Amino acid sequence: MKILPTNFLTNYNKFYFSGIQSKNNHFLQKNEEKTEQLPQLDALTSRVYYKFVNNNQISFGEKSDNNADKKAEELQILEELKKAVLSGTLVSEFCRENGYKRKRIETLLIKYKEKAEEIKQIRKEQQQKLYEKILKNYQAGGNVTKFCQENGIVASTYYTGLKFYGISMNRPRRSFTKEESEKLNEKVLKNYQEKGNIKKFCEENGIQPPDYYYRLRVYYGINFDKKRKSFTKEESEKLNEKILENHNKGGNVKKFCQKYDIHTDTYTTRLRKLGIHSKEEQEKKQKELDEKILKNHEAGGDVNQFCQKNKIAVSTYKKRLIKLGLAPQKTIKKKLTPQERTNIKEKILKNHKEGGNIKEFCEENGIRQRYYYSCLEEQGISLQKERKKQRKKLLEKILKNHNENGDAKQFCKKYNISYDTYKCYLRTAGITLIQKPQPLTPDEIEELNKQILENHKNRGNIKAFCQEHKISTATYYKRLENLDINAEKDEQNGENQI
Repeated sequence: MKILPTNFLTNYNKFYFSGIQSKNNHFLQKNEEKTEQLPQLDALTSRVYYKFVNNNQISFGEKSDNNADKKAEELQILEELKKAVLSGTLVSEFCRENGYKRKRIETLLIKYKEKAEEIKQIRKEQQQKLYEKILKNYQAGGNVTKFCQENGIVASTYYTGLKFYGISMNRPRRSFTKEESEKLNEKVLKNYQEKGNIKKFCEENGIQPPDYYYRLRVYYGINFDKKRKSFTKEESEKLNEKILENHNKGGNVKKFCQKYDIHTDTYTTRLRKLGIHSKEEQEKKQKELDEKILKNHEAGGDVNQFCQKNKIAVSTYKKRLIKLGLAPQKTIKKKLTPQERTNIKEKILKNHKEGGNIKEFCEENGIRQRYYYSCLEEQGISLQKERKKQRKKLLEKILKNHNENGDAKQFCKKYNISYDTYKCYLRTAGITLIQKPQPLTPDEIEELNKQILENHKNRGNIKAFCQEHKISTATYYKRLENLDINAEKDEQNGENQI
């Protein structure tokens, strides 16, 4: 069998099918030895060409088993994709990890339909399981963000899963007439000027927050959108350095963002680009803080000093103890049976008549204060009216003690009140215990200065002098300084006695 090189035959076909004969002579001069067995190109046609090839058994180069190798590679790729889908990875993640293009995998799925159907069935089964989890979370009233973070999905897939079971989270929009919309625009402007809560306003009037902002922007020209700040390369590099410094120091993120007029999301994205993942570091810091809190709790250290050293609030200290199971949690509302309710109502009446403490009673019986007050209101007992009566009686007793010039401290101990509340009740009656001193006239000031000079020359007792004239020692020394007399030097020399 005669073999011709593939380069020669490809060039030969190009010249033949293009119909260009002027360049053929130049081509044949270079390949004279290889074209001796072929006829002239002028007399060559397609039939003659293929007859010549078949009769002389000319091949276009050695055949290789590339097709079989390609098929094996393609099937191997699809098997790897099948394993990845079973583990729960997405197609996009599979392509990024292995360096494949999405178009190549789509063409393979079209080519091999049997394996594509297997992969689709696996995806459907996983999707059904995920939708069942979403429905359980929705029925239990779980948090959406936590569920999405645990299962590695976006919030939009959560809501699509609810739509699969016919649950729509979108609220029906309300339609307004011209008169109603004009009135609503006035209400929106009032709420904006009074700085009211936007969510409550929208829920009361049946609108959504985007509609609220749209009405302010269109009808009154008030725009909430802030233009994003653009940085040059030099500015962005400097900002990244400052973010790293703040992150290493453990500074406050909100204050930093307010200072440089950026959003907290940009802060976190810049840290990720620099190779710092905030979630992992936060978990490490929380573990270290938990260990310190455990040591302080076991040693019985002071909580306020610990919080000041580590720069945390006391509430966070208590929350971490609750998560570690070392502190009692808040009282959880029990589901009471009808018999238990009747028994608790009787106990509440007894406690109310005896004047017991409400907080201690609620903690012992595992109920909340709201339930305590609601039970009293059902039986026609309002604590507000009783408190008013008690306040009136207490005010009458305080006025009697004040008119009789009784001791206030003993009165406060007897009725278990503070001295500040004693003063407040007297203020409501128009009586002030501490009266501000009236300013002195210029004649009185001259007389006082003369008396201070005489006392200073006679070496009199300063405290007794101040108590007689109802002034402080600081005013005594200030008036001597105004008269160009230094009392401190005189005291050191022993000229004056205090």
